[in-house]
Amino acid sequence: MQSSGISWTDIGRMVKEEKKAGNPLANLIYKLNLDKNSVTLILDAANEEDDSANSMFANFDPVMKIDIDLHISAQMNIRKYFEIKKKSYEKELKTKTAANIAIKDAETHAVKEVIKHRQ
Repeated sequence: MQSSGISWTDIGRMVKEEKKAGNPLANLIYKLNLDKNSVTLILDAANEEDDSANSMFANFDPVMKIDIDLHISAQMNIRKYFEIKKKSYEKELKTKTAANIAIKDAETHAVKEVIKHRQ
Protein backbone atom coordinates (compact mmCIF):
# COMPACT_ATOMS: atom_id res chain seq x y z
CA MET A 1 0.00 0.00 0.00
CA GLN A 2 2.87 2.31 0.78
CA SER A 3 4.14 1.88 -2.78
CA SER A 4 0.72 2.94 -4.09
CA GLY A 5 1.21 6.40 -2.64
CA ILE A 6 -0.85 6.04 0.54
CA SER A 7 0.89 7.56 3.55
CA TRP A 8 1.69 5.58 6.69
CA THR A 9 -0.70 7.82 8.61
CA ASP A 10 -3.54 6.92 6.25
CA ILE A 11 -2.64 3.24 6.42
CA GLY A 12 -2.71 3.41 10.24
CA ARG A 13 -6.08 5.16 10.15
CA MET A 14 -7.50 2.54 7.76
CA VAL A 15 -6.26 -0.29 9.98
CA LYS A 16 -7.94 1.29 13.03
CA GLU A 17 -11.20 1.74 11.12
CA GLU A 18 -11.14 -1.86 9.91
CA LYS A 19 -10.43 -3.13 13.43
CA LYS A 20 -13.45 -1.20 14.72
CA ALA A 21 -15.52 -2.70 11.90
CA GLY A 22 -14.48 -6.18 13.05
CA ASN A 23 -12.34 -7.10 10.04
CA PRO A 24 -10.54 -10.30 11.09
CA LEU A 25 -7.48 -9.52 8.96
CA ALA A 26 -7.11 -6.06 10.46
CA ASN A 27 -7.34 -7.61 13.92
CA LEU A 28 -4.18 -9.61 13.14
CA ILE A 29 -2.20 -6.36 12.94
CA TYR A 30 -0.70 -5.62 16.34
CA LYS A 31 1.53 -2.68 15.42
CA LEU A 32 2.71 -0.72 12.40
CA ASN A 33 6.46 -0.09 12.71
CA LEU A 34 6.87 2.87 10.43
CA ASP A 35 10.54 3.49 11.22
CA LYS A 36 11.48 -0.13 10.41
CA ASN A 37 9.10 -0.52 7.45
CA SER A 38 7.58 -3.55 9.13
CA VAL A 39 4.31 -4.75 10.62
CA THR A 40 3.87 -6.80 13.78
CA LEU A 41 1.15 -9.43 13.46
CA ILE A 42 -0.46 -11.59 16.12
CA LEU A 43 -0.73 -15.13 14.78
CA ASP A 44 -1.80 -18.53 16.05
CA ALA A 45 1.18 -20.87 16.10
CA ALA A 46 -0.81 -24.07 15.64
CA ASN A 47 -3.57 -25.22 13.36
CA GLU A 48 -6.33 -26.62 15.59
CA GLU A 49 -7.64 -28.78 12.74
CA ASP A 50 -4.31 -30.57 12.29
CA ASP A 51 -4.07 -33.38 14.85
CA SER A 52 -0.67 -34.50 13.56
CA ALA A 53 1.19 -31.45 14.89
CA ASN A 54 4.87 -31.49 14.10
CA SER A 55 6.90 -32.02 17.28
CA MET A 56 9.26 -29.28 16.16
CA PHE A 57 6.50 -26.73 16.83
CA ALA A 58 5.32 -28.23 20.11
CA ASN A 59 7.08 -25.63 22.27
CA PHE A 60 5.53 -22.61 20.53
CA ASP A 61 3.19 -20.38 22.48
CA PRO A 62 -0.36 -20.59 21.11
CA VAL A 63 -0.28 -16.92 20.10
CA MET A 64 2.83 -15.15 18.84
CA LYS A 65 3.84 -11.68 17.74
CA ILE A 66 5.64 -11.86 14.40
CA ASP A 67 7.49 -8.96 12.78
CA ILE A 68 6.97 -8.94 9.02
CA ASP A 69 9.64 -7.05 7.07
CA LEU A 70 7.94 -5.17 4.25
CA HIS A 71 11.26 -4.90 2.36
CA ILE A 72 11.30 -8.65 1.65
CA SER A 73 8.79 -11.09 0.20
CA ALA A 74 6.37 -13.26 2.15
CA GLN A 75 8.49 -16.30 1.21
CA MET A 76 11.61 -14.70 2.69
CA ASN A 77 9.77 -13.73 5.90
CA ILE A 78 8.55 -17.32 6.26
CA ARG A 79 12.01 -18.72 5.56
CA LYS A 80 13.54 -16.37 8.15
CA TYR A 81 11.16 -17.53 10.91
CA PHE A 82 11.42 -21.18 9.91
CA GLU A 83 15.23 -21.03 10.13
CA ILE A 84 15.03 -19.37 13.56
CA LYS A 85 12.64 -22.08 14.78
CA LYS A 86 14.73 -24.87 13.26
CA LYS A 87 17.90 -23.61 14.95
CA SER A 88 16.06 -23.17 18.24
CA TYR A 89 14.69 -26.71 18.04
CA GLU A 90 18.14 -28.15 17.26
CA LYS A 91 19.68 -26.21 20.14
CA GLU A 92 16.94 -27.46 22.48
CA LEU A 93 17.64 -31.08 21.46
CA LYS A 94 21.39 -30.64 22.03
CA THR A 95 20.75 -29.08 25.43
CA LYS A 96 18.44 -31.92 26.47
CA THR A 97 20.97 -34.51 25.30
CA ALA A 98 23.81 -32.79 27.17
CA ALA A 99 21.65 -32.51 30.31
CA ASN A 100 20.79 -36.22 30.17
CA ILE A 101 24.48 -37.13 29.81
CA ALA A 102 25.38 -34.86 32.73
CA ILE A 103 22.67 -36.44 34.90
CA LYS A 104 23.85 -39.95 34.05
CA ASP A 105 27.46 -38.97 34.80
CA ALA A 106 26.41 -37.46 38.14
CA GLU A 107 24.44 -40.59 39.01
CA THR A 108 27.40 -42.82 38.14
CA HIS A 109 29.73 -40.62 40.19
CA ALA A 110 27.31 -40.66 43.14
CA VAL A 111 27.06 -44.46 43.03
CA LYS A 112 30.87 -44.75 42.96
CA GLU A 113 31.14 -42.40 45.96
CA VAL A 114 28.57 -44.40 47.92
CA ILE A 115 30.40 -47.65 47.15
CA LYS A 116 33.73 -46.03 48.10
CA HIS A 117 32.40 -44.85 51.47
CA ARG A 118 30.84 -48.23 52.27
CA GLN A 119 34.22 -49.94 52.00
